[in-house]
Parts: sequence; C-alpha cells; structure tokens
Amino acid sequence: MFSTICYIISIICFITTFGCHATLKNGNPTDYPGYMLSPLLSSIPYISGFILAVIPECLVFDIAWYWMFLINIFIVIILGPIITKFYLVRMVSGKGLGVDAFISLLIAIVLLTLGIIFQP
Repeated sequence: MFSTICYIISIICFITTFGCHATLKNGNPTDYPGYMLSPLLSSIPYISGFILAVIPECLVFDIAWYWMFLINIFIVIILGPIITKFYLVRMVSGKGLGVDAFISLLIAIVLLTLGIIFQP
C-alpha cells in the first residue's frame, strides 16, 4: 500500500515537471534564457513526463510498458495542465517555475525509489 501511494505521487510529480516546463515555454522567454537555450535542461522535462512517468504507471496498473507509454501520452497532454495548475496553486515555492520543476522532479525520484524499496 505504501509503495502504491509513493508510485501515484511520483507519477503526479513527473507529469508536473513537464507541465512546469510547458508553462515556462509558453511564457516570456527572457525570464529563463539559460534554461530555455540549453538542450540538456530542456530535454529533462520531456524525459520526466513521457518516459520516467511510465515506470511507476506500469508498476501500479500492471500494464505492458508500450501500452502504458501510449496511454501516458494522452495523460500528459490532457491531465498535465490540470495537475500542474493544482500543483502551482497549492505547492509553489515562490522562487520561479524552474525551481518548482526541479523540486517536483526530486520529489518524484525520491518517491519512486521509496516505492521500489518498499514494494512487497
């Protein structure tokens, strides 16, 4: 039960990382010029939202990874903005979206690790 809760929160945080990036991308490009111009930093949210989120989803729902990957694309596109708005209203740090995306990514990685460790 604990591992399932960790996985679900991890999924939400991985999708939120991508949502924060999408919000940054749609905003003023001069706010975060180093972040937006770096291909490495810009690829982390895509990996987080579309690839890393599939790992806990497969463990929770017991679906093959390739089907979960296809389902995850729709989850990220449809539910991603809703989850991100919920996150930004309730858990924003006040230090900017880049920091919030990084915090969300760290929380997701820690909870995914805890879920794997405590999996029965």
